[in-house]
Amino acid sequence: MTMVNGVVVRADSEYEDAKDLIEDAVENPEEINIGTSVGAFTHFQLLDIQEKTDAKFNLVDAGDFSERNAALLGGQLDVIPIQLGLVNDYLESGDMKALGVLSEERLEYFPEVPTFKELGIDSTFEKFFFMGFPPETPDDIVNTFTQAVEKATKNEEYIEKAKGYGMEPEYMNPEEAENLMEERQQLYTEINKSNE
Repeated sequence: MTMVNGVVVRADSEYEDAKDLIEDAVENPEEINIGTSVGAFTHFQLLDIQEKTDAKFNLVDAGDFSERNAALLGGQLDVIPIQLGLVNDYLESGDMKALGVLSEERLEYFPEVPTFKELGIDSTFEKFFFMGFPPETPDDIVNTFTQAVEKATKNEEYIEKAKGYGMEPEYMNPEEAENLMEERQQLYTEINKSNE
């Protein structure tokens, strides 16, 4: 799981932080083009922000993160939500700037980026990753793979590499992962209903 998701803009954007973005989206509803993938994590993240702030974005179904990056840099989008580690090169080069991150506290690898919470926006979002198999997959294959994942998440070299992207691997067994997914599904359903 990770809490490194935030929002980024081009370096020449008028917005200095997430508070500026939200204020503009409240005053000028649906005029800010934000890229997402409808039904994906970033979509629910943006719906949650809208619900908690009265901001209204123009949510654009803009493909995967590489397509959204290109659309942002090309001027077709104004803002994209993304894991900051995935655009670190653009942040370091000065092509993009991060407006805020949806974590409880500032991130170790991005200490200069304020949290939404400290800017007065009560939205935090944790993202998780999982791997699944078709239901008919033999148990021995699932078990072997599960053991390999557990081993990888305890490998120091892998952990350090992941931290470079602002992520900290955390292993969950299949039952724990299913419980987490059920909890998140309920949360996302509630967020979706409140934005209908």
